[in-house]
Amino acid sequence: MEKAPQFSIDALYIPRATAVRRYDAEGVAHYEALTHSDKPTGVEVLDALARTLSTGRGHEVVLAQFGISAKDLGAVCRVMLGMQLNEVEREVRFRLADDLLRYTNLQLGEVARRAGMHTCTQLCKMYRRRVKCSPTEYRKRIRKERDVGRYKFS
Repeated sequence: MEKAPQFSIDALYIPRATAVRRYDAEGVAHYEALTHSDKPTGVEVLDALARTLSTGRGHEVVLAQFGISAKDLGAVCRVMLGMQLNEVEREVRFRLADDLLRYTNLQLGEVARRAGMHTCTQLCKMYRRRVKCSPTEYRKRIRKERDVGRYKFS
């Protein structure tokens, strides 16, 4: 009997937003700092993976940090998250890109770079596969009034 994963991918995603826009009683906008746990799971290697992926870097950083193989880290991901290592990396990159597309006016190349993809082409391929449209079309579709600038990103 296979056990359910201990954590969802949501536990591993650390948003890159550092501040959120708020309005005071007079309607004047200001930014409040956001804090995110840098130890979302309490499992040292998973938390290191979460921190590393949230900065747009790859899992290789964690392999070097802990002196483990990709196979070992993959096994941890399968047991703890119920996902393959490459699936975890793709999902976190997609979520990072999604936030940047929705809440900023960054060019696609910069969104791709910050999300940990090497090129704009990779970003476009990911969006075509996952949501069946280009990142630009997706940005127009998901963006709501006042979304741009709602968050500040590092």
